[in-house]
Amino acid sequence: LVLCCKCKALVLCSKCQALVLCCKLARFRPPISPALVLCCKCKALVLCCKYKALVLCCKYKALVLCCKCKALVLCCKCKALVLCCKCKALVLCCKYKALVLCCKCKALVLCCKYKALVLCCKYKALVLCCKCKALVLCCKCKALVLCCKCKGL
Repeated sequence: LVLCCKCKALVLCSKCQALVLCCKLARFRPPISPALVLCCKCKALVLCCKYKALVLCCKYKALVLCCKCKALVLCCKCKALVLCCKCKALVLCCKYKALVLCCKCKALVLCCKYKALVLCCKYKALVLCCKCKALVLCCKCKALVLCCKCKGL
């Protein structure tokens, strides 16, 4: 399930009110435009079912992908800023750099372009696969993170 990063409510399609499902289950279609997240059923923009508002990046106003684990959220538009939904701290993110550091909890996330592991045991970080740009979900136990599209690290 996809949750709103603000209120943690389920995200519904604004047109057909269908739930938008997680990409890990292969039922969530990637956005057609980097700034848009569309319903996998009718292609309409998704809304937060509690506030009936678009889920937006606080700085760039682009739609973000929120995860059930309520962890890190990556801006779909700029690919550069990450907002931690749990502590609300801004994370300095890397598209091509090696490290992501949460400025509040100091947990390290190693970039999948330079490392084989993504280690964020505290917040189950959402990161982008450097090969295909699909979302990669970190597991609870620091295991290897596989890309849901290409199965690469």
